[in-house]
Amino acid sequence: MGGWRARQRGIATAALDTNHPERPDRSWRTAVVEERVGEWVRSASRHSEVAGQRAAAVADRLLHPIEPPPDLDEHLLRVTWLLDQFGDEQALTEAGYLNRSFVLHVHHQHPWVDPYPTRGVPRSESDEIGLHPLRVWLESVGALRRRGKALRRTRRGAAMATEPRLAWEALTLHVAPDSWDRWVLIDAALVLLDSGEPVAMNALIDQIVGDAADRGWQVDHNGESRPPGRSDVTRAYHSAVRMFDMFGFIVQQGDWSARTVSLPPAGESTMLAILRADAAGPKSRPW
Repeated sequence: MGGWRARQRGIATAALDTNHPERPDRSWRTAVVEERVGEWVRSASRHSEVAGQRAAAVADRLLHPIEPPPDLDEHLLRVTWLLDQFGDEQALTEAGYLNRSFVLHVHHQHPWVDPYPTRGVPRSESDEIGLHPLRVWLESVGALRRRGKALRRTRRGAAMATEPRLAWEALTLHVAPDSWDRWVLIDAALVLLDSGEPVAMNALIDQIVGDAADRGWQVDHNGESRPPGRSDVTRAYHSAVRMFDMFGFIVQQGDWSARTVSLPPAGESTMLAILRADAAGPKSRPW
């Protein structure tokens, strides 16, 4: 029977949007979101008072969908332009990198200003700063898919080329596939949103180290499990914010000994969308 998935979604949507029998001013959907966000705050509070306070401070902002920033086109120009120029597919080298002809096209024609420009003419994809991590991320969100010795643009990728909001939603849902990296990003977001002003990088890392210990995180170190240290958090933080830095959703200023971190307006709304997905999104477990 064709179209059953669409009918399934329609039935579920209709049910969720009906009034809650015990709370006529709320739909079932709203009640579910409120319960999930409430449990998210309670879970944080069980680990530490400070974590609970930070979660509670943003809880009301997570009850409704977060709108993307108004200047989204500018922030995600890398994504839309690259996917547009990509076409249906691009050949890969024997090593699995994008062909040099396309790499040179990106290097010479890209319409954005790179804060860390590539030195000289790139010989391969790995030489073009920003291209390889962006290509890896686009594969991870299903915009590009490898087939044989070529990388093909999917229907999702073609749609993202003309609609930056789709790319933004993909970022908020899949910014860090690794659970540890994603938790570090979420904790950093809570610290930055709570502060409302630039935070010293060293202080941010130290705060996350303490929060990780409170949460009971463990990392493997030479075959032994131990709480994450500064190096573990720093590595995860830089991995998780790479796309944010590339898209201008986070501001990191100063030299390495006195660097500060802050969220511009576009970064604040993007971080809130990530927090909402974490707090109110579908759960794989009932607890």
